[in-house]
Amino acid sequence: KECDISSISDPVRERMVAEQAHDLTEKYGERMGKRLCDSLLMVAKDDDSGALLGMVGLEVTLFDKGLGNILSAEKAESIMKNAVASLGPKQRRQYKDASAQQIATELISPDVSSI
Repeated sequence: KECDISSISDPVRERMVAEQAHDLTEKYGERMGKRLCDSLLMVAKDDDSGALLGMVGLEVTLFDKGLGNILSAEKAESIMKNAVASLGPKQRRQYKDASAQQIATELISPDVSSI
């Protein structure tokens, strides 16, 4: 079913656009520091008009097999950072440029994997 956006008032539409822009920037935009959970926003546009056809966001996170839960990227990143932080200085350096998969496999419970 198609939505008629003309029925949405300008202030409401502007607030929705601002909230979406903020959310997408938080999840997929550049930020200070290294992001352990990689993310990507893919956009499809019409070649002729440049109109937005669709978009999809992808992000690496952790899956708790025991509970059957997919963790939010924020929670996953916190768990991985804490796992690395619990190591000694020499060991922490080994994981400085490690992927989420490596950290999950080597430092976190076997019931948790990166996806």
